[in-house]
Amino acid sequence: MKKWRCVVCGYIHEGPTPPDTCPICGVGPEDFEEVVEEPKAAEPAAPAVPEGATGNVGPVPGGNQKEAIFKIEYGLFVVTSEKDGRFNGQVCNTVFQITSEPQRVAVALNNNNLTNHFVKASGRLTVSVLGKDNFDDIKRFGYQTGHKVDKFAGFTYGVSATNGLPVLLNAVAYLDLQVDPARMIDVGTHTLFIVYVVDGGIIKGGDPITYSYYRANRR
Repeated sequence: MKKWRCVVCGYIHEGPTPPDTCPICGVGPEDFEEVVEEPKAAEPAAPAVPEGATGNVGPVPGGNQKEAIFKIEYGLFVVTSEKDGRFNGQVCNTVFQITSEPQRVAVALNNNNLTNHFVKASGRLTVSVLGKDNFDDIKRFGYQTGHKVDKFAGFTYGVSATNGLPVLLNAVAYLDLQVDPARMIDVGTHTLFIVYVVDGGIIKGGDPITYSYYRANRR
């Protein structure tokens, strides 16, 4: 079976062709490359350090930035927003704290995703922090697009305390976020939103899921 890697977020898809949409970052099949399985060569070793040596001991091998960037760890989240009375949500792996005073986080959303348009229209978004029991939610909110389906049809959810946006009831926690229009940055395929934390709460607690755990256990 062929394997395809998303060049944006590193997601691996197995099948004869790339997926229509990356379930993690939302890019299309044009942003997938085939993973060619090659005999694994011995990795270049870092320079040997003589006992007692200090300072520069020589160059560290490079030339493998793709594998190196996959070592950056991510969480998994469902980001929800609203426009004209309609909710939408998507899986996202780029949510991280920027400042503590005031509390601000960064969220990156693909420019083609419906949630991106909803956030820009409403100025509000809510992030549900996913745990290891949220695999079905990752499929619902990541493996289909809001441009074609209502992801909340037949789905049980709560609404957040301040934003009034959907919250996943079996998530670890949630954050209500408010967009700062002066801090929306177009970074090419995505928009980076620097947003204020205006509310939030613990839902069921526990440890959040990591992207590497998801990749290892998604079957």
